[in-house]
Amino acid sequence: MRTMMDTTNMGAHEGAQFPMNNDQFAYLAQLLRLRGGAAQEVARLTLVEGLSVPLAAERAGLDLRSAYFAEKRAREGYELAKRVCGIE
Repeated sequence: MRTMMDTTNMGAHEGAQFPMNNDQFAYLAQLLRLRGGAAQEVARLTLVEGLSVPLAAERAGLDLRSAYFAEKRAREGYELAKRVCGIE
């Protein structure tokens, strides 16, 4: 069973190491009150699937500036959550 901060993602890239899995991202999105849509999808694609921001923006249909902002917000929230849990 995975814990909230388990860093193993067993999604599209079986066995690859990314910050979180889909369930963990859903918790993070709820915690950060992400509103869904293309920006949330960019954050998910980068944090869960390990895509670059430009590729995630293209797939989600979001302009690059907004994509970088969405990824930055989600990653900063993830880093804060790790600190709250005493990880790093």
